Amino acid sequence: MELDCTAIFPLIIRKGINQSGKELTYYLNFSDEEITAVIKNAGTELFSNKAVGTGEKIVVPAWNLIIIEEL
Repeated sequence: MELDCTAIFPLIIRKGINQSGKELTYYLNFSDEEITAVIKNAGTELFSNKAVGTGEKIVVPAWNLIIIEEL
């Protein structure tokens, strides 16, 4: 598994694999302000169950995270 460390603090991006073998991308915001991030791979945002496309912009709330399950 390759770690994606291209984001710069306060936005940290990490990857993992779930029990179903699907790749997860974690967008972690370590800031007291929301941050806009660009989705690298299409998938489903797990908290809202919303489909997101490659290149789509998402807002990561302050001190929060977004998890994308890739297709």
